[in-house]
Amino acid sequence: MMRGYWLSRLAYAVLLLCMACSDGPSTESSVTRDSESSLSPPEPSYPIVAGERLGTLRILDRMDTVSQKLGPAVFSDSGAGTTVSRYELKDGGNEADLILILTFEPQDSMRKDLQVARTTFTRYRDSFGLGVGSGRDSIASHYALESPAAVFVSGGDSLWVHDTGEGLTFELDANGICRGLAVHTTNRKPTVHYRADYPEMATIDPAEPAIE
Repeated sequence: MMRGYWLSRLAYAVLLLCMACSDGPSTESSVTRDSESSLSPPEPSYPIVAGERLGTLRILDRMDTVSQKLGPAVFSDSGAGTTVSRYELKDGGNEADLILILTFEPQDSMRKDLQVARTTFTRYRDSFGLGVGSGRDSIASHYALESPAAVFVSGGDSLWVHDTGEGLTFELDANGICRGLAVHTTNRKPTVHYRADYPEMATIDPAEPAIE
């Protein structure tokens, strides 16, 4: 009789212990899931920041800094205080161009800094997930696309050049798909001579209205 009593008490104690163990991890995993769901999404590996940054490059980087980040250019040409450099970017089977324009600073004629970085690389993305391959509607929902400043032919297709006024210019094809883009200083705008190998920009005096 007493043996049966103690066995039942032992079984009840084991049951309470099992219930306590099962409740503990369940509560902890719930807290962990809630914490993870509130984390911010990771920054893109190749970020675009209008007027400031394209990947590791930052607008106004010195020429020696650009060289340290990218190494030697495939092609480079200098003249009239401006250097235009071309780099080839590869990601698996994908290849793309990166064109950089560096100019002398007005206050320092012996050193150049980065003014324009133009690319067709699809992995560069801004905080909205936009980049080469994005459509006009998606782009226009986050940026005010200005009237085309230029049109040029690349790979047999016509591309229309739209500045945003924020230091970011998009090149759209006839279907409204972005085929290239340029990050640049906010006081520069694409000219009618803008093209793939030389994304020409003109400096705009903020005191003067832009010339259409």
